[in-house]
Amino acid sequence: MSKVIKTAISLPLQEFKIIESLRRQTRQSRSKILLEAIHTWLKARKNQELERRYVEGYRRHPEKITEVGALLKAGIANFNEKESW
Repeated sequence: MSKVIKTAISLPLQEFKIIESLRRQTRQSRSKILLEAIHTWLKARKNQELERRYVEGYRRHPEKITEVGALLKAGIANFNEKESW
């Protein structure tokens, strides 16, 4: 098990009430609920950074019109008009 450190945080009353309500409903500790929120936030930030890097890379090396045409042709060739949607 990793080392755990206790800390104190200040919350607006409304958010505290929401967390307390969730805690009672889920029968989880405040720490567990807040840790889950922190993990979700950290994952979202990581995903935002990955997306930013992807867009940056794409802007530096955009696809060529010939590549787009080849993908379009491949898509059309595989499209079966007899399928019902």
